[in-house]
Amino acid sequence: MSVVFHLPVTVFTFCVIRQAVQDLTECVRVVAGELIAEVAGVDYTVVGGEGVSFDGRLAHRYRNESDKQTEIILSVTPPNP
Repeated sequence: MSVVFHLPVTVFTFCVIRQAVQDLTECVRVVAGELIAEVAGVDYTVVGGEGVSFDGRLAHRYRNESDKQTEIILSVTPPNP
């Protein structure tokens, strides 16, 4: 599943903790703007053209703390048989 988000100027937070799924990969790619991806308590700054992927079961959230709109593509991949 992929979703395109347009994050407003205000700080946007999204927090998910998934423990019921054994394997889960989450990827986010910044199309435009800048995003802070906080994964397991560590901040990663991701700018347009860059992306980050991680174990989706880890506590995480995305923040736009800039004064500009940010556009991202988010993909969550459950385990494959």
